[in-house]
Amino acid sequence: KLSKTPGGVYTPAPTLGQHNREVFGLTPEQEAKRIGQEAHPLIKMGFQECVTDDYIRCLETGEPYPIKVAWMQTTNPLACTGVDAKRTLAAHMNIDTIVCVDLFMTPTAMALADYFLPACTYAERNGLRIGDGAQRAETINKAIEPLGESRSDMQITLDIGKRISP
Repeated sequence: KLSKTPGGVYTPAPTLGQHNREVFGLTPEQEAKRIGQEAHPLIKMGFQECVTDDYIRCLETGEPYPIKVAWMQTTNPLACTGVDAKRTLAAHMNIDTIVCVDLFMTPTAMALADYFLPACTYAERNGLRIGDGAQRAETINKAIEPLGESRSDMQITLDIGKRISP
């Protein structure tokens, strides 16, 4: 919706509450496998995450199914989100392949990544940002060229998606 006030805020269409298979392309069978959704009903309402305790328990036990590959993008569970770093590290050792996408080598990437894909900072990419619960859209305007082999995290995700499902 466009603002009626010149220079006002553009309000994007909300996605929270839309059905997961519409938003994330999940089939009903895939959607039924989402970890922790029975214990935490908000997972069914558009949240893509599972509760950390449920995820760690799944890695430790293989229930409801073993996780074989992990894609960690701009996350650092060993230093930031894991309440018990030793338990979190041990649980992740049960994953066959871990890919980390981040701005720099985090403790998680150093300890766990089989593949590390360097991402650009905001200053190194153009883009559009809609998030943090605010009903607004913002532009990201590149100020410098990407350093080294870094690429936009959005471009990395798009390229991987094209390879998985051309």
